This record gives sequence, C-alpha cells and structure tokens, in this order.
Amino acid sequence: MSEAESNVLVVSSGDVVGGGRRSVAGTSPAGQEAEMEAHRSHREEAGDLSRSLRWSTEQLEADHAAKLLLAAEEGLVAAHTAALVATPAAVAIEQRALDKMNATCEMEDYLAAVRTAVERRQQELASLEAAVCLYEQRCVGEEAARRYVKRPVSLPWA
Repeated sequence: MSEAESNVLVVSSGDVVGGGRRSVAGTSPAGQEAEMEAHRSHREEAGDLSRSLRWSTEQLEADHAAKLLLAAEEGLVAAHTAALVATPAAVAIEQRALDKMNATCEMEDYLAAVRTAVERRQQELASLEAAVCLYEQRCVGEEAARRYVKRPVSLPWA
C-alpha cells in the first residue's frame, strides 16, 4: 500500500474520503510527531539547561511537561481538523446513498452505506476524544510539575 493509499478512508464501495491515519492510541500523525519532538527537544536541552541556567530537576521536569502539553495541543487541533476535513465529502456520499435509496428502494445498499457512515463517525469521534483526553492529562501533569518547582527559581540574570 502506498503512502497516498494509506491516507484515505473508504466510506462505501468505491467512495473514498481523504483522512489522516490514526494510531492505536487515537492521536493523529501530526500529534504523534509533536509529542516525539517534545521528547527529543527535552533530551537535547535538559543537560544544557541544567548546566547553563543551573535548572533543578523539578524545573527540567516542568519544562518537559510544558513541551508535552504543547504537543498534546497540536495533536488535538490536528485530530479536530482531520475530522472536519473529511466531513463535506462524507456528507455528499451519504446524500447520494439516500437519493439512490429513494429512487430504487434498495434497502440493503442503503443500510450498508448507513453502517459505514456510522462507523466512520465513531472512528472520528474516538480519535477526537482520545486527543481531548490526552490534552486534559497533559494539563494536569504540567500543573503538577509546575507546583513541584522549588523556590527560588534559578535564572541567569537574577
């Protein structure tokens, strides 16, 4: 399967709607990339921050939590965008199925199209819900990490 083929969602036989791949965890590829970037950035900067700014372990953990929060925010926006981008084409496909059923009274094809539409919506909502939950978890984690930073905070100009 090519990269282009893996980025589409088959809505009903022959009808394809563009959409992003979703991971097992439900986050979008953009959200996954943002989270990996946050981890990589933290690994690269942690040593430098602790040496040059004399940051404590708690400050480093708070910085890491803030980066993870921003990554979760990007993932939430990407998941919502992916759901919205696919909606107009999917609605058009559903309307064609309804029109076809009204014209031919072929209930089996219509039922299959409705089941496919419901499944697509459930997948989109599950992905969006996973992104919202991750964002909320990261908010709690970032808040907790900030509370553990001991005072006074070490800054190079202080």
